[in-house]
Amino acid sequence: MKNIIQSIIYTLAGLASFGWISIYLIIRSFSDPGPDSNIVAFFDDKIIAAENYENLGFESFAEISTNFFTELFFHMNLTLIIFTTTMTIAWSVVSHYLNIDAPGKAKIYALHWLVFSGIFVGSVFGIVWYFTGTTMYSTADLIGTGGHVWIYSMSLIIYVLPYYLGVLLGTARFARSSVLFANKLPGGF
Repeated sequence: MKNIIQSIIYTLAGLASFGWISIYLIIRSFSDPGPDSNIVAFFDDKIIAAENYENLGFESFAEISTNFFTELFFHMNLTLIIFTTTMTIAWSVVSHYLNIDAPGKAKIYALHWLVFSGIFVGSVFGIVWYFTGTTMYSTADLIGTGGHVWIYSMSLIIYVLPYYLGVLLGTARFARSSVLFANKLPGGF
């Protein structure tokens, strides 16, 4: 039990290394960044298609950014950070129960980790698609084709990197070789 708690602490440290970006985006979007903020300007330039809000009768994205950020973007990032944290801690705990008791057996479990990680990445794609590609949120219609590429790319970087670092640090020592590059960690990790 002591080793599992230690793995969870290491996992949370790995998640926090880049997970703070997600927390920042959640807080920023929940508190409504305001029409003159840099994040609204970035979204207006890179993600939102101008013809989509012009067809609705608005002159700029800043006029309708409140609904986009406080609903769609806030809920999407909150869902993704909860999912990422859950999956990362789940793998770190499960890695203690893997039956790696002989040399070379960790390679079998590398396959399990790759499948688990593939399911995670696919789920991140699914969550982003649910929020931006379905009719669940009306403001998703404002996102242009290039904007979808930006959102998917940013979501993968913001959520897969903390997942990997959390798994890297939190995986049980005897199962380290099942996670790519985990056996290269220095010291007593």
